Amino acid sequence: MDVTFELCLKLCYASSTAYVYLRQFGALNNNKVNTRYKIYVVKYGKQEVIISRSSTLLENQERMGYKEIQYYQYMYHGKLELRCEVQFDRYNDFTAFKESMEKMVNLEMFTDCCLKVGEHSLKCHRSILAKSSEVFFETLDQMDKNKAELETFEIPIVEFDVQVVQGMLQFLYTGSVKPAYMESHVENILLIAHKYKITNLKYECEVYMSNLIENSKLLNYCNIVNLYEATTLEKGIVLFIQLNKESVVNSQEWRQIKLKRCAWANNILERALIAK
Repeated sequence: MDVTFELCLKLCYASSTAYVYLRQFGALNNNKVNTRYKIYVVKYGKQEVIISRSSTLLENQERMGYKEIQYYQYMYHGKLELRCEVQFDRYNDFTAFKESMEKMVNLEMFTDCCLKVGEHSLKCHRSILAKSSEVFFETLDQMDKNKAELETFEIPIVEFDVQVVQGMLQFLYTGSVKPAYMESHVENILLIAHKYKITNLKYECEVYMSNLIENSKLLNYCNIVNLYEATTLEKGIVLFIQLNKESVVNSQEWRQIKLKRCAWANNILERALIAK
């Protein structure tokens, strides 16, 4: 995970004071970090004067080393030159958790069921499927009641390609989908999320698609909104129309939408016009 730092200085000219602090972006850990740093100035070309430095305590990553200073005391030849040195621990508990969960499914560790997609058998864990989807829960619950008659816990999935199912599984284990899967299969991943009632995956797909909206996609996205109750994507369409009214209403795609879904089109256009 990328980590960047910003050295901040807020001046209060009326009182000749300033507030100095360091801000860290990335590697979130409940906003508490153990980053090592020192904020200082160099006076007379060589003398290092420490303004603030880290301790052994965890700090809020938004304002590490926060300190009020009389900034004129640190000026040299009329200039205030702040410097900062940073050393941080790259370990992140959430990242480590995601990596361990991904390892479990990739290495098929202690798997107890599989999703059958054509000739492919994707081994996974019943507990992961059941906790993430009420549809999988009900299917597995019924299979468990009849387990004496079953050789394996195998769930057939016939409507989707294996890459789509792999994208869904990756989300169930890690909470995210690889960009390559989203770029190639986001619409079908949304459909499988809808079918198996994986609400948070469906939401992520709708947010991703909202950033892809253009006139040429409006008719297709309109159908997805109406068939799969994609309310987040619908909000994205409203915003797109609000920002591109003239282009949208004069497009061939919008004319087709009005012919096929007149009431919906009027509702969306009205929302776009009154939105602030």
